[in-house]
Amino acid sequence: MESLTPRSGHIRVVISAKSIAAGASVTEQDVAFKDIPRDLVPGGAVTDIAAVRGRTLATGMSPGEILTEQRMVGPSLAKSLTGTSESKIIAITLTDVGIVSALRTGDSVDIVSTADERGMAAPLAHGARVVNIVDDEVVLVALPTGAAEVVAATSLTSPLTLLLSG
Repeated sequence: MESLTPRSGHIRVVISAKSIAAGASVTEQDVAFKDIPRDLVPGGAVTDIAAVRGRTLATGMSPGEILTEQRMVGPSLAKSLTGTSESKIIAITLTDVGIVSALRTGDSVDIVSTADERGMAAPLAHGARVVNIVDDEVVLVALPTGAAEVVAATSLTSPLTLLLSG
């Protein structure tokens, strides 16, 4: 939905008013409006401050950056990271926390159950995309829906770890 401004050819979009950390919940004090030439407005640009209030940023933002749906945790981000509209973002509690310091938002990872019925490691999903590092043990990842459901179900009974895949 476009918010056309009196200045012909411009769209009023929501920008970051200050530095906002990844994982932060957006407040009205964090954002402002700015009129941007239509041809410079990215797809998914947010035009309503109320639509972002309380939402979580997947990546940090610098002052003046245009806020887009893909920058916030939710369906648009999951779709952009996985390339499919049938995708989910899930939280994974890791047993091997050593990998967390090497992870960055957008990294591609494989998810492994640390023990199957024979006591062997079992791959669960390939090419999951890191959405956010919540803390030293919890990572949010985006996966196609089927893989997300398998990983979520397995996490209830088996420890999980990640492998950086490229």
